[in-house]
Amino acid sequence: GRRGVAGVKADADVSARLQRPWAHSSVAMGLAPPPAAQLLRPIVLLLSSPRSGSSLLQLCLNANPALYAGQELFLLPFATLGERKRCLDGTGFEEGLLKTIMDLRRCGYAEASAFLDTGLGDACTVSVAYAALLELASPRLLVDKTPPNAERLCFLQRARELFSAPRYIHL
Repeated sequence: GRRGVAGVKADADVSARLQRPWAHSSVAMGLAPPPAAQLLRPIVLLLSSPRSGSSLLQLCLNANPALYAGQELFLLPFATLGERKRCLDGTGFEEGLLKTIMDLRRCGYAEASAFLDTGLGDACTVSVAYAALLELASPRLLVDKTPPNAERLCFLQRARELFSAPRYIHL
């Protein structure tokens, strides 16, 4: 049957949510609670647009033994790992965190999944997850190259809430 304008708009809304599932996250909506404390370890946030060469820069940065530039983490837009899982499940965006854990822990998929699901768990705050990654990457400096981090001012403000001194690379 024919669909009216409302049906087309509804399809567009669903499509937009699938393309940018973080757009309605608790951080984007201003609903995320503040972190218990700021993380003192430094982090580098690589701010870029999608398809701008950030993956090539990631490889270059990773060649420096003082840095760890893993996959796209997709953490900053969310308050908890459970919220992240609900928003990203089935999009492909959820895989970067798991690959980063596999790399940092030098383990396989099953062990990394167990660490993520039971070691951290759905109730784990993004702050605690970042702290775990910073510890795993230590003594190297963790680089988060997730493009959506640069999409919204509220995500950058969240970085200032989570980290005492975040560093930025603008691509």
